Amino acid sequence: MRHAESSKNIEDRFAGVEEGDALTHQSWSETAAAAEHVRDFMTRLQIQELLVLSSDSPRSMHSGEVLSSILQAEHRIDSQLRSVVNPETAGVSYSELVAKDPLMAQQWNLYRGGVFNSYAIGDIARNTRPYERVVREKLVALKRLDVELALVVGHRSFITSSLINVARARLGYPAGFFGFVPLGHLSLCALRKTRQGDWTISFVNVAPSDLSTLGVALLRAEEQ
Repeated sequence: MRHAESSKNIEDRFAGVEEGDALTHQSWSETAAAAEHVRDFMTRLQIQELLVLSSDSPRSMHSGEVLSSILQAEHRIDSQLRSVVNPETAGVSYSELVAKDPLMAQQWNLYRGGVFNSYAIGDIARNTRPYERVVREKLVALKRLDVELALVVGHRSFITSSLINVARARLGYPAGFFGFVPLGHLSLCALRKTRQGDWTISFVNVAPSDLSTLGVALLRAEEQ
């Protein structure tokens, strides 16, 4: 699950600083509503055990706190779930980037539009590749969790890197390309372990309100 919207997101600031990173007033209630949809999802699938994990950034941690409190689940904070930080854009808003480096701003615009490889944005690949290694290690660690359902409340960069990592292994996603994956705030993606112990992607960017219907249907599609 992507974390709830924070003031940083409203300002369209890149990761790097945590000041002004508090959830918006509306986000608290939206996260509470999302928790009830997760509860319905668990009921539909007869899941009894839930573990909530989040990074230690305020927007992720506070989202996780709301979810774990309502769902009466353990909440673990893990710094390895943090967002990638690129020195070129750290703490900068997109409008500030336009003024500072119009070419990079154009490349980010194209990337967000789904038509540009993020590896080609400035020196981003220099930071992205090491971050991807951290994500791969975390995906291995998540496999070892002895729990029915782990709800990872993450950042766009962690979720995107996780999906692309699995897509490369399972779906033929190109190794030299890192594209944009649409991820709304509080939207959910599902990774599921196969019988061989590998991750597979069941669904991407499902809204909380659709979780117990569309999400369940997409999960069960693999059983047919």
